[in-house]
Amino acid sequence: TKPSWNIAVYGAGHGGQALCDLLLRLSCDIHCADLRGEWLEKLPAHPRLRRIHCAAFKDVPATLPRRTFHVIATQGHIYDLEVVREVLKLTDVPYIGVIGSKVKARKVRATLLAEGVSEADTQRFFCPMGLDIGNNTPGEIAISISAQLLQIRDSVVQ
Repeated sequence: TKPSWNIAVYGAGHGGQALCDLLLRLSCDIHCADLRGEWLEKLPAHPRLRRIHCAAFKDVPATLPRRTFHVIATQGHIYDLEVVREVLKLTDVPYIGVIGSKVKARKVRATLLAEGVSEADTQRFFCPMGLDIGNNTPGEIAISISAQLLQIRDSVVQ
C-alpha cells in the first residue's frame, strides 16, 4: 500500500480555504493550522481534514507526520518566515511552498541567509509556490498550488 499523503496548510484565510476545499477532492490527509479559530471553523468538517488551532505557527511543523508537504500561506510575511525556519529544520520534507511574489522570495531568502541559514536550504522552498498558471484569485491559486503538489508528489519516489 502507498503511504498516506500528508499536506500541511498554514493559514486558513481565503487562500487556505480554497486550497483545502480543492485538496479534499484528492486522496490526501490535510492538516490546516491557524492562529485564528474563527477562520478554522469555516473549513468543512471532514475526516481527512484536521484543524490545528495553534498559539504559534512555529510549534506545528515538528508535530506533523514525516514526509509532509508544507504549504505556507499565513496572514503575513512574518508568520510565513516563522514557519519556513521550522520546516527547514526537518530533513524528510518533499515539498515546501511559500505564498508570495519573486520580490518576497528574495526578501525571505536574504533574511534567512543573514540568519545563517545555508544557501542550499534557502533553495529548498518554492516561492512563489504553485505552477505559473491562472490568475490571482483564491480558486485559481489553489489549482496552481494543487497542480504543483501533484507534480512533486509524482516525481518523488514514495
